[in-house]
Amino acid sequence: MLKEKIEIPLLMYDPIFKSIFMKLPNILSKFIYDITGNKYNNIILGMNELPINRYKEKFKRCDFIINTDSNTIINIELNNDYSKTMLVKNTSYIFNIFSRYTSSGNKYNKDIDVIQININNFSRFDKPILDYQILNNSYSYVYFRGLKILDLDIVNCRSVYYNQSRKRKVIKWGALFSCITFEEMEPILNELLNKKEVYIFMEELKKITRFYNVVDEKEALRLDDMFRRSLKEEFLELGRTEGIEQTTINIIKSMINNKLDYKLISKVSGKSIKEIKEVEKTINK
Repeated sequence: MLKEKIEIPLLMYDPIFKSIFMKLPNILSKFIYDITGNKYNNIILGMNELPINRYKEKFKRCDFIINTDSNTIINIELNNDYSKTMLVKNTSYIFNIFSRYTSSGNKYNKDIDVIQININNFSRFDKPILDYQILNNSYSYVYFRGLKILDLDIVNCRSVYYNQSRKRKVIKWGALFSCITFEEMEPILNELLNKKEVYIFMEELKKITRFYNVVDEKEALRLDDMFRRSLKEEFLELGRTEGIEQTTINIIKSMINNKLDYKLISKVSGKSIKEIKEVEKTINK
């Protein structure tokens, strides 16, 4: 039986989550480390729009796609309501991403990992975080070791944090995501971040919530589209001033500096590995 869900917390509003973590990637890195146990020195926020593979297929947009410096793609989804449709949608996202980055034609790249982090504002089980992989039921054989789903239950985390234990960082993050006021968030942030990071986080959150005014879901989607259009306009303006080709080259240089794999850079930029290596030669010149 599902537990009663709490009100929609501040960080579970899609545009607020995107805005604050896009501006504070170091704090996003800490969150990812505390949830997955994997440390990434550099992260790059990728496009969240998935490719259309079939005629008349509906448009697909993830909440968050993150490229890392160790050939790991991370997909973060914010889920305020439980439904079978939500489960199917999120599962389709991670398989789409896995297929997109690990296969090309008849070739398969086993060196790329894909992790989906679901931040859930509801409870289905009695554990604060669940770890899923695809198994052969008869032999417990993991089919895709590079594919993993992590479900963070913020309702459960909130209950554990306030009633049982505050030791585990995953519990603290879950409790943070369950907060609906600044006053409740700040002491939890002090347990997760240093003083400077807490100050920056709170100031950014105050600015963002003043702009977005903590709106309902329909308004959040409208603001999300507005946010995406502003990013697109910014990219087009950059293209007008520097040229689209130069902009692509600058993005490739950034990914090379962050030590991303040639194949991954090729997928993202649309350039061949030979062209990418030519760009790499110009970096130190």
